[in-house]
Amino acid sequence: SSSSSSHSSSFPINYCAMINTDQDGFDMLETLETVAQSLNSNVNSMLQRTQSTAGVQSEIKGIHYVTELPYDKEACRVDKKKKKDYVTLLVVAMEKKVRAKPMQRMLTSLSKYPELHIIVLAESLFGTDVEQWPLCDCLIAFYSTNYNLDNVEKYYELRKPFVLNSLGMQRQLFDRRDVYRIMEENNIPTPRHIILDRERGDVLEEVEDGIKINGEFLSKPFVMKPVNAEDHNIFIYFSTHDGGGAQHLFRKKKDNASTFLPIPPEVPKDGSYIFEEFLATGGTDIKVYTCGPNYAHAEGRKAPVVDGKVLRDRDGKELRCPILLSAVEKEIAKRVVHGFQQNVCGFDLLRTGDSMSYVCDVNGWSFVKKSPHYFEDSSKSIHRMVLLACAKHLLRDTTKKPRQTNRRTGNRSHKAATINYTPELRCVVGILRHGDRTPKEKVKFTTSCKELIDLYLDLTEKVGIEIKIKRRARLGK
Repeated sequence: SSSSSSHSSSFPINYCAMINTDQDGFDMLETLETVAQSLNSNVNSMLQRTQSTAGVQSEIKGIHYVTELPYDKEACRVDKKKKKDYVTLLVVAMEKKVRAKPMQRMLTSLSKYPELHIIVLAESLFGTDVEQWPLCDCLIAFYSTNYNLDNVEKYYELRKPFVLNSLGMQRQLFDRRDVYRIMEENNIPTPRHIILDRERGDVLEEVEDGIKINGEFLSKPFVMKPVNAEDHNIFIYFSTHDGGGAQHLFRKKKDNASTFLPIPPEVPKDGSYIFEEFLATGGTDIKVYTCGPNYAHAEGRKAPVVDGKVLRDRDGKELRCPILLSAVEKEIAKRVVHGFQQNVCGFDLLRTGDSMSYVCDVNGWSFVKKSPHYFEDSSKSIHRMVLLACAKHLLRDTTKKPRQTNRRTGNRSHKAATINYTPELRCVVGILRHGDRTPKEKVKFTTSCKELIDLYLDLTEKVGIEIKIKRRARLGK
């Protein structure tokens, strides 16, 4: 037997053989060594070919992960098509976001379109020279913690690709003052609010069951939000009529999303805040997820202000239920997409008891966590948006595909592509009636009784008309 060793540049193959020490045995040993050398050579050549496509890792079919620059475009071309035959999408997002299940499901759905060539840039390359980044037709880039937005903006200015979500507008989402300003400019309904901007010299005065900012009064209950959108420490102050105290809302920690404070904290003496009227929503928050101006998916969850406890399903995910949006709410979603120039966007909707709806927060790039049909629908929407912006000639009608006609015979060909639809239950409509009533006592029969026929003819002017006799007096004699 012989010991084996491993090196980063080769994979030596060794064999252990029990043979006789005669001439035939030595001949067999020489044969085995020859085979081993041949296999080693083949494996090493395969390794070299793999290393020749340096910086490219393919984990999902049709998606290429670039980990080194410069980028070899030819190494990632599946069919080496001409440029006009496909559109290149470049994804520049933090690794944690890319590896998340919702993003992986979305990329998998998009990779099924043959005209989309998807490249994912590794997080380690975000600080490199943008001139070496892969070329693309469409850029998918969205901010998260520690994201190098400055370098991504440099790449955009250099290459000018189509972007699903505007990079400049993503900066506006950092400040809630800008978020509310943009919503007002685009006629997006928001709860009544007052901005305390101490940078411009605004003055806050606390009065009984309310506050005054520059003389404008807002009564309790109200919501206090920091202007920094990354700060999720939000307080709801209740009036003495409602029992007083405050509810502290924060990012979910295990099964808690808020806590009640019997003694409310003082309003901070420094910093800028938004004070907003607290709206009663029946204990439900609505999360809306858009994918373009014409698609919006909504889910309801228990509002964290109720008791702070997060309801979870058997898989440990927050319990949510689908919500049907009204026509007004769909128009609101469209205005959010256009106003913030974020095609893939999530925002929070408050639906009050008087059938009014208000937007209280816009989050930017967000995905639904569990809904299967959302990923199918949204990938179709992204696919269409990208082709409309980058390659209209690649658009095809996916709903109507006329069968081809043979010019010589005039007969329709059955070789045309067909679309296979998988039915999916989206809604159940039930029409119910209570059963707490006396059953009707009636009988149907055919008769030739002269008295009944004469009665019928006396009560109607035309044969064939149905009559109803509900009073004894109509029976006559």
